[in-house]
Amino acid sequence: MTRLARLLLLGTVLASACDGLFGPPPPEPVHHTVVRGDTLSKLARAHHTSVEQLKDWNGLTSDRIDVGQELVVGYSGAPPPEAPTAPTKSTSTKRTRRSAPAATPAPASGLTLPPEQPCLAGPSVEGAGDEPAFAASAGLSREQVRGAMNAFLPTLQRCIDGDWPEGTLQLSITVACTGRVSRVSVTDSGGLDPALASCVSDTLRYAPFPPHDLPDGETFGYPMRFSK
Repeated sequence: MTRLARLLLLGTVLASACDGLFGPPPPEPVHHTVVRGDTLSKLARAHHTSVEQLKDWNGLTSDRIDVGQELVVGYSGAPPPEAPTAPTKSTSTKRTRRSAPAATPAPASGLTLPPEQPCLAGPSVEGAGDEPAFAASAGLSREQVRGAMNAFLPTLQRCIDGDWPEGTLQLSITVACTGRVSRVSVTDSGGLDPALASCVSDTLRYAPFPPHDLPDGETFGYPMRFSK
């Protein structure tokens, strides 16, 4: 089987994984809306994870959270990923409608970052006082995620050198409201070569997505299965 045919097969497998038709469904983020009295340490204990992992999933740079803020507290369909190494410094930033610019990854050969698009306007926030009424944001739909990933799939051929690999990468991907990928992490390498996992996660930073209305970015789990 040629590489192109295998890539097309991989695209079919990924589309099937998104619909949950073959194998387990992709991990879905579990969300929690912050209420009075919540802290990151309290949420970490309740959801069997760590404060640093919560900060990593939600792009937080401090331990501060606000009433009404929506947080990713885990993923259904997969065990919680291991917590990353804690950052050496933490600074407090004010939560705004537009995400802070993501750090630009090291340029990959022949790839350029997609242009940043204007963030979509989120739902209006009504009410006053300590407990305003918050309307839910839309974020990215499953169809938008699947379409963007499948369109970018042929670019990942640059990561395969030699024999075709076999295994499943479990990925956690955060897309800023501008449509640019701001974070990619491998939550489970599935026994695949670490160099392949690293190349896939680095290359996916260049994948273009539609803009959306979540100011802190849309985080979703994604299984990428390689099969001979």
